[in-house]
Amino acid sequence: MRIRLFDGLHSTADGGPSGSEQLGADVVDMAVIETDGRYEQADSIKIAYDGAPATGLSVLTHSVDDLSRLAPIAARLAGVEALSAVCRSCPVVDQCRGGLYAHRFRTTGTGSGFDNPSVYCADLRVLVEQSNEESKMHFADTEPDALGSIVAEIGSGFGAESTIGWLADQQPAITRALLFAVIDQHGSNAAWDALAAVESVDAGAVQRVLAHPYARAWAVDQLRPGAVGGGLSYLGGLAAAAAVHAGVAVEVDVEIDRGVVALPTAGTVYWPSPVTGPARLKVEQDQLWIIGPDRTLSVNLARPEATAWWQPARWVDLGGWGIRLEDGDPARDCHRWTPAGRLDAGAERAWRDALTEAWRVIVTDLPAYAPGLRAGLRAVVPLERDPAGAQRASTARDAFGSVAAALTDPGDLAVLLVHEFQHGKLGALLDLCDLFDGDSDARIMVGWKPEPRPVEAALQGVYAHAAVADAWRLRADQDPRGPELYAKYLGWTTGAIAALRGTEALTPLGVDFVDRLAATVEGWGS
Repeated sequence: MRIRLFDGLHSTADGGPSGSEQLGADVVDMAVIETDGRYEQADSIKIAYDGAPATGLSVLTHSVDDLSRLAPIAARLAGVEALSAVCRSCPVVDQCRGGLYAHRFRTTGTGSGFDNPSVYCADLRVLVEQSNEESKMHFADTEPDALGSIVAEIGSGFGAESTIGWLADQQPAITRALLFAVIDQHGSNAAWDALAAVESVDAGAVQRVLAHPYARAWAVDQLRPGAVGGGLSYLGGLAAAAAVHAGVAVEVDVEIDRGVVALPTAGTVYWPSPVTGPARLKVEQDQLWIIGPDRTLSVNLARPEATAWWQPARWVDLGGWGIRLEDGDPARDCHRWTPAGRLDAGAERAWRDALTEAWRVIVTDLPAYAPGLRAGLRAVVPLERDPAGAQRASTARDAFGSVAAALTDPGDLAVLLVHEFQHGKLGALLDLCDLFDGDSDARIMVGWKPEPRPVEAALQGVYAHAAVADAWRLRADQDPRGPELYAKYLGWTTGAIAALRGTEALTPLGVDFVDRLAATVEGWGS
C-alpha cells in the first residue's frame, strides 16, 4: 500500500516534489471558488480560525492575477524565503518547508499569524530525518533485502565495521525522538531552546552530543511513570557541551548534582563541595564559567588539562580510534552496580593500560569482534570493584555504545568487552526490527539462570554467551581456565538455541537470526 506522506518524504529527499501541501517544495498555487463566486484559500486553512480562508475577492470583480498578488497567496508561492526565521535556519527546511500552512497559525507568543514553524515542528523534523535514514537502508543499491542482510550478518555473531557503524548512526535519531517526547511530556525550557540554537549554527556538534550513550538513557528515565521533569537541567549540560564543540556562545541554567555538573562528551565540573542546587553555565570564546550558589568557577577550554574543578573528557587512544572513559555523567548510573567516582591519576593510568592491552588481546586473539567494537563502542564506565573480587560488567539497554565494568586484568577485560558489546549490538538491532513477538508470554529455561526467562532475555543471553564461548575457544591455550569455560558457555549456548527454536515466539527474521548464530556455533566443531 502506498502512503502519500511517505512517498512525499522519499521524493523530497532526492529533491523531487512532495505531491501534497503538507510538506515539500511544491508551489501551492490553488484557490477555492465558492458557489457565490468568492475566492477562498485552501480548505485546510479553515482549521486555523473562523473565516481564515477568506480573501475578500470574487470572480465577479477580480482576476486570478489579482488573487495571486494577495499577501497570503503570494507567501505560499514564494518558497523558503517566505518562511519564518526558525524554519529558514533548519537543516531539513528543503523537505519540510514549514509543514502544512494551517498548522503555522498562532494567536500568542513571539510570532502571530502564520509566520511561525508548524505546531508539529519537532515531530516533522524527527519524521524527516528518520525517513531519510530508513531510505538509505531500504533503497540501497547493494542489497535487495538490506534489513534481512543486516540481521543475517549480525546474527552470525559478528558484523562488519560498516554494518555496526550504520547501527550506531541510527542512535542519535532515536535519542532525538526521545528528547522531543520528554519536552512534550514535561514542557520546554531555555536549555532546549539553546540546544536548538546551537544546532542552527553547527548541526554536527549537536549530533555528537546526541550520540553520547547516556543522553538516551537519561531521556528514557524522564519518560518513566512518575517522572516529574525535575531532571530537565541535564539538557543544559547537553546544550553547553554542544556549544563547546561548536565554538559558539551559550548561557544555560543547570543543576549541581551532589557536586557534579556534566557536559556530556566535553567534560565534567566538580564543585568544591558536594552541594545540590541551581547554577548557570556560560560558554564563550574558549572559556567556561560556572556561576553557583557560593562562587564562580572558570575553565580555560583552550587548555585541555584537568584541574580540581574541571575534568575534560578522558579519551583512550587505541591506535586509529579511541573510547571515552566516562566517570562523570550522573546518567551513567543505570547499570546493575554503582559506578566509580572521579578517577584519580593512578586509577586513570591503570584503566588506560588495561584498555590498551585488552584491545591488543582482541585484535590478536579475537579479531572477528574487533571491527564491531571499533565502529560502535564509544565509552567505558568504570564500576566500583566487588568487595569479594568477583568480576563486574554490564550493558544498559538504552545506552548503546557503552560498556560498564570493574577494572580487571586485560585478558578478562577483553572477554568482558566482547561479551557486553554483543548485548549492545543486539539491542540496537531490536530498535529497528522485531525478532520476536512482543506480546508472547513464552518463558525459556536457560543454563545461566535458575528461573525461566522471557524471550528477549534468552535471546540477549544466548547471543552474548556464544561470543564468550568463542572467546574461550580461541584463547584456550593461553589460560588454564579456557577449556572448562568454553565447555560451560558452549553448553549454555547450544541449549538456549534449541529452546528458542522450540518456541513459536520468533518472527521470520528472528528465526533467521537464531539459525545464523547456530550455524556459527556448529562451525566450531566438537
